[in-house]
Amino acid sequence: MGRKITITVEDREYEQLSEKAKEMGFARVAGLVRFLTINGKPSEKKNLLLVPVNNYEELRCYVEQKKLGSVETFASFSMEKEMSRYPLTAAQKRRAGLFVDE
Repeated sequence: MGRKITITVEDREYEQLSEKAKEMGFARVAGLVRFLTINGKPSEKKNLLLVPVNNYEELRCYVEQKKLGSVETFASFSMEKEMSRYPLTAAQKRRAGLFVDE
């Protein structure tokens, strides 16, 4: 269970957030704010990942009912959440050729 955080924004700012939420595939501003708070500003550098999904309709319904945006946004968020929960060790990063902070 998480904690609830309340923020107040001006009407103009809310409208801007609402437009950005729609552009990024979120059904509600709250979903966008949660995504940005956890992940930071999205990078302009994008890579395309094509993944066959057997249960796309089930995922689509889940995302729609939970108001999580699009299946693609939900998948990206879920992958990032999993990677945050179980990060690579320093040794795994070295083997992968990633920068290691030590």
